[in-house]
Amino acid sequence: MLISGTGIISLGGGLPSSEYFPFEHFDVKFPTVGHFSEAETKTSGKIMHIGKHDVKEGRSAYDLSIALNYGQSSGAAQMVRWVTEHTEACSLLTAGRPHLLTWARLCTTRHTGIGNARSRRAARPPST
Repeated sequence: MLISGTGIISLGGGLPSSEYFPFEHFDVKFPTVGHFSEAETKTSGKIMHIGKHDVKEGRSAYDLSIALNYGQSSGAAQMVRWVTEHTEACSLLTAGRPHLLTWARLCTTRHTGIGNARSRRAARPPST
């Protein structure tokens, strides 16, 4: 939804259509194993492409239309599924830990989010 007279696209009014997202794709360069410095990433990093409609086009299990939209409060469904499968596999391999099969999974930014919140509070001027 275009906010009248501002030129700003609001993503806050319900589940927005991905046609309003002003992105077609992102290309991101990641470091490769053993080459984690900025200089090494620049020369030997792997470029990963994520398109707006990769899922619909059969290219991926995740895309920008999913990532940029509202999701479950427990985390992206694809990530929660991977964590669930990994936890189940580990609990079956580790005798004496079958209780892990009954755990609910929650994927959050936890420490990153807490650090961000602390930084914001610390940056505020003291109230007088």
